Amino acid sequence: MGALKIAAITAAALVALVLAGVLAVLLLVNPNDYRGDIERLAVQKTGRSLQIGGRIELKFFPWLAVAVNDVKLGNPPGFGPEPFLTVQRASVGVKLLPILRKRFEVSRVAVDGLTLNLVSRGPSNNNWKDLVEAKSQRRPAADRRAVGAPQATIAGVEVRNATLVYRDATQKGVTTLSGLQAHIGSVGGTAPVPVAVEFDYRAGNGGHEFNSTVSHIAVAADVEVPDGSRRVRLSKLDVAVAGIHVRGVAAVDDLDKMALSFDLMADAMDLDRLMASADSGAIATARPSQVPAVGPLPNKRPTQLPIEALRKLDAHGTVRIQSVTVERMVLTGVTVPVAAADGRVHLGPVRAGLFGGHSEGDILLDVRSAEAQMSLNDHIKDVDNSALLNALSGTRRIVGRADANLAVTGVGNTDTALFHSLTGKLDFTVRNGAIEGVDLWYELRRAQALLKREPLPVRTASERTVFDTLRATGTIDKGILHNDDLRLETDYLKVRGKGTLELDTQAIDYHVVVEIDKIPPAGAGAGLADLKAAEIPVFLTGSLKSPQVRPDLEALAQGKVRQEVNEKLQGKKDELKKKLGDKLMDLFGH
Repeated sequence: MGALKIAAITAAALVALVLAGVLAVLLLVNPNDYRGDIERLAVQKTGRSLQIGGRIELKFFPWLAVAVNDVKLGNPPGFGPEPFLTVQRASVGVKLLPILRKRFEVSRVAVDGLTLNLVSRGPSNNNWKDLVEAKSQRRPAADRRAVGAPQATIAGVEVRNATLVYRDATQKGVTTLSGLQAHIGSVGGTAPVPVAVEFDYRAGNGGHEFNSTVSHIAVAADVEVPDGSRRVRLSKLDVAVAGIHVRGVAAVDDLDKMALSFDLMADAMDLDRLMASADSGAIATARPSQVPAVGPLPNKRPTQLPIEALRKLDAHGTVRIQSVTVERMVLTGVTVPVAAADGRVHLGPVRAGLFGGHSEGDILLDVRSAEAQMSLNDHIKDVDNSALLNALSGTRRIVGRADANLAVTGVGNTDTALFHSLTGKLDFTVRNGAIEGVDLWYELRRAQALLKREPLPVRTASERTVFDTLRATGTIDKGILHNDDLRLETDYLKVRGKGTLELDTQAIDYHVVVEIDKIPPAGAGAGLADLKAAEIPVFLTGSLKSPQVRPDLEALAQGKVRQEVNEKLQGKKDELKKKLGDKLMDLFGH
């Protein structure tokens, strides 16, 4: 009992001594008196100037806390007089008694008015390299644990009104994160750490507002770093940027290789509007609830593929999107499996709803060579062909329900180069449709009138040709579709043809042959009985938007002459046969 009493008295005396010492420090020591010593020590350790323009505040209860105001850390030699870092106010505290048990319990770290200026002049010439190297030269974490380094927890981190500026001197570009707010939960325990960050992102040439873009970006997630692993896991991930809202889980499976895995879901995404904003330099502030309306697309400039980034990409996962608008096509219920490694990026099988039907395909991009190589396989089924054509070419000339299969390859480091190098195969079938702007019956009546030198007929119906099926197979060579087996069938007409379609300009050059299988009971085919079973050649030129139909009168006239000659020859043959028969009958008495 005496020993316990002595121990209690001793402990109480030690606590009182510590409290008395701390109180003496607070009463007798002014930390601002050591401002010059702190600034000189910073120069010795970092080679950079440190200025503390405001007061240094020291508090005791309930934490041993320190706060500094108006701090500036200079750049290394050769990077100019502009501060590397400025802070309006920063504060942090630590509990005293846990230190005796080799535990640091740090209060919430608060930083207000941080500005960080990063400058890069090449791969190994920047204004933060010396700080990173100094940190890497410290004793490894494993060694510190070996000598019994104290454990630490941080109640949280609060960053308000921060700005980060990155200048790339080689590319003459400036990237700015402004209005940055960061909220980080308790760090040091076993539970995931809640993190929320938001800022305005600006990228431009020289930082001029007229040629830069602004997007509001907000990211929130629970971050988990398993003890002793090289893995970071993000759960409850929620990202909002430029009208795109993404949720799900993601992980960095290997920090050394930056290997990514993910399972993400997104709401409506308008990639057309996003690219248009980036090209025009318009301000594109975006919140999760905002979805820009679809509008006309501007003339597109070639978009450079991020070749170097794709070569380094190591990612596996799945992205599901409620709807996405790309090249005026609206895809719904999109599922995109992603597998990227060693310079090969595979998307697929990509499945989506498309204009009342569905699409399924694969995209493979190989960037291991100097020029990227792409292969695309796509299959669409029961799609509204009018809506699809309008998205691809801005015209609704051919209506109906369509099936199509496309297998192409391309080479190039821009989207334009890839498009113009496309080579492969295409086949399609359109059912129960019509060709708007083309009236084959009227063209046949006009051709007949021209042949007979009669007045041209008056158009009495709309320029429209209804068909049962329209089908073709063809090859694509450097962006031009060639096909020799175009077939169109109606209840009364049969059409076959061959020609070319330039995918870029939409120019068409086809020569088709129209055959009247049977004359309709009334209406369109009136007066065309003479052309029944005849083959009427027709030129189809112009573009998909504005097709021009012109009967090949020369070929039609030649065909008519051949038909008449054949009929006369056949008549003479029949007459000769009849006379010969009569002579034989007379000869044999019959």
